[in-house]
Amino acid sequence: MKKLITNIVAAALAVVMLTGCKGASAVESQSEPEASDKNVATSAASSTVISEDESENQPSSACIIETNASIDESQLEVIYDNRDQWFASGEDDYFYAVTDLDNNGRYELVAAALQGTGLYTYANIFEVSEDKTSLVQATIDAPEGSSLPDIITCEWEGRSAGVNGPYYYVIPDTMRVGSDESYTFYYKTQYSNGTYTFELLASEHDVSDDNGKVTVTYGDQSDFEIDEEAFNTAIDTGLDPVRSKLVIGWIDSATIEASSDASVLRTGVASFVS
Repeated sequence: MKKLITNIVAAALAVVMLTGCKGASAVESQSEPEASDKNVATSAASSTVISEDESENQPSSACIIETNASIDESQLEVIYDNRDQWFASGEDDYFYAVTDLDNNGRYELVAAALQGTGLYTYANIFEVSEDKTSLVQATIDAPEGSSLPDIITCEWEGRSAGVNGPYYYVIPDTMRVGSDESYTFYYKTQYSNGTYTFELLASEHDVSDDNGKVTVTYGDQSDFEIDEEAFNTAIDTGLDPVRSKLVIGWIDSATIEASSDASVLRTGVASFVS
């Protein structure tokens, strides 16, 4: 299995990371490989996810939630007042959420899109500044040509060594190759000190034969084949023990476009639940 996944990814994920949303940070849609039919899959945490069958690459209505989190209205005002930095006017495939991924008390605005038939995820993150008067665009630390994990989900599995973090999140990225073959890559993602990083933990390769029998093989970080026990250790039991669930609401572009004040962002505020 060594290098097999790498070769598939090189052929099917020739997508360059984007660096902004509008104006100086303008986002331009990019073409994608026709060979892959990428689908968003359920993670090890059994997250509610976006299905390829849903029309126009939109999150399911289950992702649009009311949060019970204590909301800092002043930070929502800062985010809304600086929407020229993050709102992609006319880009209907963008969705927006408000998070505090590193639990530092300052919100991030996550702008993400699923584009094309392959459902490739593009994203940008803007964090409220330390003095809470402006937004600072975060760095997404990703190799050139790589694809982001499937972040537009209702729930992220958070993991940490202690109850107060620092948190990281296990998020999958699934690529379908035809109708009978798929790869799912599991990533450890983290936002810290203004930088969003993701590290491959392990991968799963599923192939169905003509009779519907599915053969599953697993790979480690270097694409060497491993057994199921080693795979489960890599994406679950071998990680930090404290689990949390981050519930995220996503707001569509039309809702932002029609809004008149920061209250529109309230349904997009993410919260940890037990």
